[in-house]
Amino acid sequence: MAHLNFADYERRKALRARAYEEERPRRLEVHQTCEIPDYDTGKIICIKSDKIMNFDPPPKARKSLFTKRTNSPNVDADRTDISLYNSVDELILLISIRRQEGVIVFNSRASRTLHHGWGPEETVKIAGYRADISRSDRILVYDLGDKFQVIFGLTTIYYFAKRFRDGTPKKASYSVVIENGSDINLLLSMAIFLSVFNLSDLPAYEKEIIERCWKSRYAFFNHLGICTSHRI
Repeated sequence: MAHLNFADYERRKALRARAYEEERPRRLEVHQTCEIPDYDTGKIICIKSDKIMNFDPPPKARKSLFTKRTNSPNVDADRTDISLYNSVDELILLISIRRQEGVIVFNSRASRTLHHGWGPEETVKIAGYRADISRSDRILVYDLGDKFQVIFGLTTIYYFAKRFRDGTPKKASYSVVIENGSDINLLLSMAIFLSVFNLSDLPAYEKEIIERCWKSRYAFFNHLGICTSHRI
């Protein structure tokens, strides 16, 4: 058996280290951005929290007996945003969980624009899915080519049609706005973990649940004669 020389050994060692680094989940702190490794259309981005998602709005700050509130409570004071960007820093998918409003908002934002760049918001009410997603610790974004399937736990909550020619996520960011800043009141953990994998990597029953949802949706719209390349 031939022995490896030192150069070959070092090269293989570097390749193993690189493969491990690409597969290792990226740690993403609040208000930070990280690159998305080894991503192609058809893959799934997994955003995992260190704790079960907390969909209860944080308690409102106590009012002082000597302070008169002159404005209404800010419903935007409780927001958790997961943002995916393409190679030219266009925000191709925003997932914004707003517990005070009881909604999950989806949107996009152009980086080269004469105005603010935001597209129209697409909204889902948390109450319609709360029983299914309240014990989950992860959000999945499955790239179906022309749209993203957004999954909380194993429950598909929305299909967001891609709005940009370059719809490939290259970076992710995580931000939180909360009136009562205690860690216990956060929707997700202070640091989340981002990884990328194929649908085929999942256990058979999880793969079946995810596939069944989008296949039945495509079949329904095809039966109605609606082109599924548009938003569904």
